[in-house]
Amino acid sequence: MNEFLLYGLIGGAIPDLLRIINNRYQLSLPVYLKSINFYVGFIFLLILGMVTVQLLQANSITEALSYGYSAPQVISGLLGNMSKTQKSGKEKRSMPESPRMPEKFSTLDFWKW
Repeated sequence: MNEFLLYGLIGGAIPDLLRIINNRYQLSLPVYLKSINFYVGFIFLLILGMVTVQLLQANSITEALSYGYSAPQVISGLLGNMSKTQKSGKEKRSMPESPRMPEKFSTLDFWKW
């Protein structure tokens, strides 16, 4: 068993811990802390951090923390983007549609186009 699994678990907890620390001056608890979905997701991210450390075989504490931190971030970012509708390349760059070329195209039509 890898001795850096605990650090992967801590790395997986960092994003949510930072979000909780940022809200430390609010008088009431955020609504998401009262939801079971938050805790299920939090446990999933902790396990994901540990699995990533095991699979990538971290060799130092810094590597284990970074693997544990980055794996949940990438996965949650990818899963969050899957719910958005896909856009074509032109829509992403907001490029205007080019005019259509006529079926019969002569030299004179080229200069008119």
